[in-house]
Amino acid sequence: MLLSSIPGVVTGALLGLLGGGGSIIAVPVMFYILGLETKTAIGSSLLIVGISSGGIGKSYFRDSPGPTTGNSL
Repeated sequence: MLLSSIPGVVTGALLGLLGGGGSIIAVPVMFYILGLETKTAIGSSLLIVGISSGGIGKSYFRDSPGPTTGNSL
């Protein structure tokens, strides 16, 4: 568990610094370093992106002042 946390922390730090999409770094890390199969690594990455996007979207719409022209189209 600890050994798989180290690549996760390094990947998260790189993505935070670079502002890039998570899958571009996360999938190769899960495949080459953690030894997951390709389909499992891609599926895990999609699940992580979906959960993150859902949380961010919920937070955005909860804190927004109301519908505007931009987000009501």
